Amino acid sequence: MAAQCLGQVTRRYNTRPDTVIFDAPEAFQRSYEIRGATQRHERFTCTFDDTGKFVSLSMR
Repeated sequence: MAAQCLGQVTRRYNTRPDTVIFDAPEAFQRSYEIRGATQRHERFTCTFDDTGKFVSLSMR
């Protein structure tokens, strides 16, 4: 999941992969979230369904 999220973040924020920091994944009833930030302090959340498929990337 982290690799999928990293790919989406590097494209959207036009940044290098080594500048992205992830927090620990959180599990919910039917989804997972990975939160993080870029070196420019842009916060984001990647959401995945219960099978681990990427659903969305949102800025926070």
